[in-house]
Amino acid sequence: MNIFTSFSKFFTSQFIIFTLGEIVNTISTSPFLTRRIPLNYRSRVLSVFSVCGTLVGCLAQLLVGIVYDNYGYTPAWIITIITLIIMIVLYQLIKKSDKKTYPDLYKNNIA
Repeated sequence: MNIFTSFSKFFTSQFIIFTLGEIVNTISTSPFLTRRIPLNYRSRVLSVFSVCGTLVGCLAQLLVGIVYDNYGYTPAWIITIITLIIMIVLYQLIKKSDKKTYPDLYKNNIA
């Protein structure tokens, strides 16, 4: 009986995490890009962005799956956490550069 509670907690937490991630992604990525891409290139850039994002997501899942199968869950989580830290640092660098390039978008805190 205890194993079913563990699984139900795991799947419930995954559902909550992925749902919140999709919501944050939807309300932040498209508005960010549409304010910075000219109208005549917007659909092309967003479609390339979508294809590249899907490709990177598939490759990341494949890599983590291979690591998990060969080495267990601890190295897989370590890779995930290191990737997360790198992405946070890169986000801060992009945000700093974006504030210099588009200062008007940050005046009213709409970026």
